[in-house]
Amino acid sequence: MNALGKQDKYLEVYIIGREDVSKLKPHSEGLKRILEHFKVTPDETLFVGDTDHDTRVAHTMGIKCAIIRNNKLQYIPVGDYNLKNIKDLKGLLGDGIDR
Repeated sequence: MNALGKQDKYLEVYIIGREDVSKLKPHSEGLKRILEHFKVTPDETLFVGDTDHDTRVAHTMGIKCAIIRNNKLQYIPVGDYNLKNIKDLKGLLGDGIDR
């Protein structure tokens, strides 16, 4: 999280991996569990990913999606926000996210 200029004490990490769900992305099972854990609604959430699956699962749930470019992919996924690298999140989050 140093790339965002934030200290860890301000962020709570909750990880849902493929071994924690019965259905993988683009199914929304994992994302639903994350929203429940943090007690947030889709309009309070920004999903950050790097693939089309990430955009699809976010949009299925009514969540805006920031896609960070993944140079290993042969295609360029498109999200609501398209970022060159994770450092670009700082500017996006600093300005706030309007729905």
